[in-house]
Amino acid sequence: MQDNILMPGDAAGNYDEKWTKTFDLKFLIIWLVLFVFLLTWTVIFDPNLFDARAFFFKTGIKLSIMMLLALGGGMLCRHYCNIDEKGYITTSKNKWFKVNYTRKIQHFAAYLVPSWNLKNRYVRSYAGSACVYIAAVVFLLLFKGQFANPQEFWTSMILFPPIMTLSEAFAPHSMDTPIMMLIGFSLLFGICAIF
Repeated sequence: MQDNILMPGDAAGNYDEKWTKTFDLKFLIIWLVLFVFLLTWTVIFDPNLFDARAFFFKTGIKLSIMMLLALGGGMLCRHYCNIDEKGYITTSKNKWFKVNYTRKIQHFAAYLVPSWNLKNRYVRSYAGSACVYIAAVVFLLLFKGQFANPQEFWTSMILFPPIMTLSEAFAPHSMDTPIMMLIGFSLLFGICAIF
């Protein structure tokens, strides 16, 4: 049995059939059924949620920003990607802009949009900080063999856990993951470059 490995730019699907005869229709039906289920669940167990106008207003703003970014990403795709005779965007290895970049734009917005709400203050727990510290130590121990020498490993053991813990503790709410990734990578890269 041979694995079908897709490289960047390879087409993953066949779009010869009408969309109503593909999984797209099943996917839409599943989402509609789930929406009705969740709506019913909310009506039964938390009907007061429908009176939370501030919640829906803020959610509407966030959703609008996400949709505008998706629209912008789609327009970039239409401009920079190849389009076949049916109107589908085709992938190409030699294009600098790929379709999946639009999803990366949405992921970035998912982190960024909640951080615009600067009125709310979030407090991190000691348990959460301890979890980050312990996870950083375990991470380094698991990859001990990847360090080029003992100096890299022990410097990382001394610096990485407390810096990651502080990064998580002081990062704006919803931006902790990208900040921790940036600081963690930069720190390890710097340590490995020095030693």
